[in-house]
Amino acid sequence: MLFIFFDDPLDINFNYFQSYHKKVYCILCDTAHWKALSCHAKSSIESRQINNANWALAVAREKKIDWISHIDIDELIYTQKNIKHILEKLPQSTDILWLPPLEAVPERLNCKHPFKTLHTFKCLTHKEDQYYNGHNPTAYFQGEYFRGHIGGKSITRISDKIADLGLHQPIAKKPYTLKTTTLTSSKLLHYDCYDYPSWFTKWVRRIDGTATAGGRDNRKQQCTSFERIYHKNDPNELIALYKNLYFIPKKTQKSLRKRNMLVNIYINQALFYHPFNSIRSIFYHLKNKSIHYLNYWLR
Repeated sequence: MLFIFFDDPLDINFNYFQSYHKKVYCILCDTAHWKALSCHAKSSIESRQINNANWALAVAREKKIDWISHIDIDELIYTQKNIKHILEKLPQSTDILWLPPLEAVPERLNCKHPFKTLHTFKCLTHKEDQYYNGHNPTAYFQGEYFRGHIGGKSITRISDKIADLGLHQPIAKKPYTLKTTTLTSSKLLHYDCYDYPSWFTKWVRRIDGTATAGGRDNRKQQCTSFERIYHKNDPNELIALYKNLYFIPKKTQKSLRKRNMLVNIYINQALFYHPFNSIRSIFYHLKNKSIHYLNYWLR
């Protein structure tokens, strides 16, 4: 089952997906929705995400669903095997399948279809590669390789051990501890700030308070750099900052590939045929193609 939360109560896609299929469950995040969750439309994006994820967890428990995952609209679950078979073969002792992040590398200032057109991804490999150790400085910012989160995402087995879902991993009920499994065949594709407009919007929200600017120090440094230039009202300097943060020169890319820090992933274009005749056709592609994902672009 796919839960889709429409954060914008006026989103024109709601009516279309609401009648799409019984396995697609649409939730309109209007005033009544937030009141029921004891939340507010003006709460931070992260707070609204957590509230929605745990609402879905409660529904999933009622429907006897075995696994659940919370994925953002700029993320895809990527597996080299059928996701259902992967989960079925995990030991019963496994509570979490962790999905390490791969971060998309933008190529242009504007990108209309990132899932279809971006194929180069940064790999979260060794600790010494995540933090600057003297090689390929043009791929780093303030000593760090990744721009977005490095926490990845989780697919969580629904059990009595689970208290709540967090942004990246579940929270265990006391006194339980959760066992995590990581498989090389399962990753999270993160299209963080895939073009300049998406980057601009993301960091403006952190300045105006609609999203938090927390996280690791490097993320705070990115926010500080953005805010300093933003208040100067210099679009050209902002564009230069974005390019410096996200674009990687071809020569540097070649060097990073030798260190296994970059990888190419090509999503089967058949997955983006529109419109799908039915939800079954989506699951057909998920089952039979080499790339599988649990959410899709809704713009």
